[in-house]
This record gives sequence, structure tokens and C-alpha cells, in this order.
Amino acid sequence: MVAYAVKSEGGYVWACKNYDGDVQSDFLAQGL
Repeated sequence: MVAYAVKSEGGYVWACKNYDGDVQSDFLAQGL
């Protein structure tokens, strides 16, 4: 999940602040 966010611009930042929300992070990464 984090890998996906890392590929996103700014998405990795959101994921970094919310590692607890893995599902939300994945959703945001795909959205961005």
C-alpha cells in the first residue's frame, strides 16, 4: 500500500501521516 502512495505526488506524504489508514492511503494513492 505504501509503495503505491510513494509513487503518487504528495500521496506518500498523506500515507506517511496516516500509516494507520492503510485502506484510505491506498484509495488516495489510486485517486491521485
